[in-house]
Amino acid sequence: MPGLNRIERESYMSRPKTRNRIFANTFYYLRIWYRTFPVGIFFILIFVPTTILSIYYQIRIPQLLIRGIERGDSVQSTLLAILYAFLIMTVCKMLTEVCRTKLRTRGSRPMMWLYSVPVHDKIFSMPYQQLISADVQNQIIKLESITTRGGDGGPIHFFAVNLAGFLIAITGMAVFTTNIIYINPWLLLAMLLSTVLHLVYGIYAGKYTERNIRERSDSEKKERYIIRTVEDRHYAKDIRLFRLLTHLKRLFLVYHDQHASYLKKESNVQVGSILVSSLAIFTRDVLAYIYLTHQLLTGVLFVSEFVYLAALVTQFSAWMNHIVQNANDLIIFSAQMEQFRAFIEMETGEEEGTLTTDVVSMQPEIVFSDVSYRYPESDKLIFSNFNLRIAPGEKLALVGINGAGKTTLMHLLMGLLVPTHGCILIDGKDSRDFSKEEYYQLFSPVFQDITVFPEPIAANIAGRSRVDKERLHSVIKTAGFADFVDDLPDKAQTKLVRDSAESAIDLSGGLNQRMLLARALYKDAPINILDEPTAALDPLAESRMYEEYDTMSQGKTSIFISHRLASTRFCDRIIFLEDGEILEEGTHQELMDKGGAYFTMYEAQSAYYQEDACEQYEFMPFSEPHTTLQSGGVV
Repeated sequence: MPGLNRIERESYMSRPKTRNRIFANTFYYLRIWYRTFPVGIFFILIFVPTTILSIYYQIRIPQLLIRGIERGDSVQSTLLAILYAFLIMTVCKMLTEVCRTKLRTRGSRPMMWLYSVPVHDKIFSMPYQQLISADVQNQIIKLESITTRGGDGGPIHFFAVNLAGFLIAITGMAVFTTNIIYINPWLLLAMLLSTVLHLVYGIYAGKYTERNIRERSDSEKKERYIIRTVEDRHYAKDIRLFRLLTHLKRLFLVYHDQHASYLKKESNVQVGSILVSSLAIFTRDVLAYIYLTHQLLTGVLFVSEFVYLAALVTQFSAWMNHIVQNANDLIIFSAQMEQFRAFIEMETGEEEGTLTTDVVSMQPEIVFSDVSYRYPESDKLIFSNFNLRIAPGEKLALVGINGAGKTTLMHLLMGLLVPTHGCILIDGKDSRDFSKEEYYQLFSPVFQDITVFPEPIAANIAGRSRVDKERLHSVIKTAGFADFVDDLPDKAQTKLVRDSAESAIDLSGGLNQRMLLARALYKDAPINILDEPTAALDPLAESRMYEEYDTMSQGKTSIFISHRLASTRFCDRIIFLEDGEILEEGTHQELMDKGGAYFTMYEAQSAYYQEDACEQYEFMPFSEPHTTLQSGGVV
């Protein structure tokens, strides 16, 4: 959560008010059922009485037979009574199985809606800084695991069956309690005491499982990350060529064993619950049968009454056991539902302004004023009281080694990250005073990471399905992408991402760059940002691409980021960043004349591409600019 440190975030996520609200979570989920699968509630309501009736007539049939014999009833009347009971029992069982099947096969629909709509609505609306935090990513992975992998998902997947079982047991016990009291009130008390003992242990087992789910999240996340990596075809070449498979197997086994250890402990607790349940059932049944047998042998009960009451005691005991088991399942269900609710109800902690892009010119001035920033999970400042002015229409280059803060600075500028201190001004207006949607319209970024959506080329460029065809054709042509697109059977309507559809295609690295350029041109924002978009290209191709970017950036304020210094020589000003500070700044020639860090890095890189350069050279830190090449030259 933006603005909160790690301890505060953990405190928020573990507040007692979000725990153990079994009834609240049950009604919350039932409201989702009513919205997404309303007939499912009807199935639950039918399931309960039909199950109880089918059980009642199942234990009633032997009594009817024996009582008919005891009373000397006619064969016809006895058979009719049994036939009537069988008919009711069969109809009830049929309805029960229909309800059970419907609830099992379609009972996951509300959960899938919960994951697909509210959870992803939250993800879509969540600020970038909050979304990329480790806490949020862990929660997303856990929700995905509960929803799609089964694993811990049993109680929530079979919520309806478990709830119906709980209601059946409660209702059955309430209806037939008078029969147990008729036998002996002390027998009922003994049965209740054994049930309480089992229930206490069941609650302990449920609480343990709830805590276990939270604690094993980290190892489960790492285990699943390795599985997804190995399964992803995009990583298959690297894994094999760099012999990473053995290493990944070893890591997988480590995290798998950690995850399995948690599951083993949980299993042991559940086994304990089964043992306690068996002991409770044994105690209840033995006491009941001893008492009933004594009543039968002393002539207090008829055989027909003994048969009926003995079967009822057994069923009563089973209902008590079901209450404990279903209560345990509902505790686990509540823990899982709590994770969904905690995520959906999570505060974003980010306020928006109301300014629109109308207050910004097509060549805006950008000012970083005493900007400080650190990532929420870290105590280390990336920037501390950073100041920088980018003039209207200026072409600025940000260069430096990896980790210097170049990309983080651009994320701050684009509003993806929020400064810890200080402000960023666009034409004198604080970036936080803008509406987020409006503020994002100020930027046409091209990132190093290629983002291609499983949509047609046209939609990938325009960012929407409704496209201005003339504008689309113009930017495709300007980006040098037209010849390729025109040769495709479906032209700009050709779908991308081969895995998404049979007719879809994948683009090469260079073509992807052309498409991303067309995307930036189509948006036509006043600020262009190129964050190492050509890192995968060779130096000559990158140089040509940057020249094209330069031409297309006329009349805009533009920022270029590159780790290859030769690509940014055309810029009005070059800033050399190191550890979040401006180490040097000036034009390319001014920085070369200084003979400092920029000069050292530029000459070192140039050695790669000079035909007569030696294959090896000694690269010294920037603080020591005079580095001797093996060939004898001096940098």
